[in-house]
Amino acid sequence: MSEVNPEKQFNRKFIRVDTRMDCEFKYVRGEKEISGKGRILDISGGGLKLMTTEHIRPGSTINVKTAFNDGTIELLGKVVNAALDWYIGDEGKKTFWTMGVQFGGLSAGARSRIIAYVHKRMADVREARLRQINTSR
Repeated sequence: MSEVNPEKQFNRKFIRVDTRMDCEFKYVRGEKEISGKGRILDISGGGLKLMTTEHIRPGSTINVKTAFNDGTIELLGKVVNAALDWYIGDEGKKTFWTMGVQFGGLSAGARSRIIAYVHKRMADVREARLRQINTSR
């Protein structure tokens, strides 16, 4: 078992929750603006994890747009890491990229909306678990 660095263990400023939200994104590669679609896998007040078939290089600025619980939200950030992953589906092996996106220039209102979503999502997950426990008795 590997030893966890206690300083790295608590370096997040925001609580992150799993989610599955379809999104659209835009970024610039060279002089060309590229648009695509993806899925947000988790989100916090400081950033998100994006899954897509498009490889977006770390350091790239990205604009992510998604339907949120109280309307559409646009999130501007920087790709801080990217990893190639895969799964086996009905049609064979599928590859995709996951990217960590750190928000930059996020308005206080947008951050508040995200944090409210995170808290609601945490409460919904907890409530669902409690219902499952109570029905299995």
